[in-house]
Amino acid sequence: LHKEYRRQRQMCIRDSVEFRKRFVRAIAGIIIMSIVGWMFSDQVFRILQQPFLTAAGQQQGLMSITFNGVVSAFNVKLEIAFFLGLTASCPWWSYQVWAFINPGLKRKERWTAVTFIGASVPLFLTGAGLAWYLLPQAVAILTGFAPANTATLLSADVYFCLLYTSDAADDTPCV
Repeated sequence: LHKEYRRQRQMCIRDSVEFRKRFVRAIAGIIIMSIVGWMFSDQVFRILQQPFLTAAGQQQGLMSITFNGVVSAFNVKLEIAFFLGLTASCPWWSYQVWAFINPGLKRKERWTAVTFIGASVPLFLTGAGLAWYLLPQAVAILTGFAPANTATLLSADVYFCLLYTSDAADDTPCV
């Protein structure tokens, strides 16, 4: 009984060390790519605001994306940089997760996981492309509800939260 306990304890310690190593590598990849994303965040901001600007050209009245505070512009830039870093480092941190769980999988479980990943990647990319294609129409429809002689002043953090979550019907705040 004592030998079995010692063996299980050593396995747990080994797995904890491996988990910590993979976790630190994944986080480091996200941080590095977020720093790179910071350098491109202004260009991405202009691309992401384009659907709103297109809708603004079609609507009557004032429409603008605003920054509602001293640090709001910084927060939006930081959010964009983190989102870019998380997206760009996805292959790296996905590999770290896979490298951690792969040794514990049986052959059939491994095949099922690879099949799931193989199917999820094109489905995700198709959904993202469709969302980007439909976004200008969605923004035009939603901003079209503003009555005549009114202004649509949309906070930048709320607009980008809408883009990240694509959950316009949910009234819960994006944190």
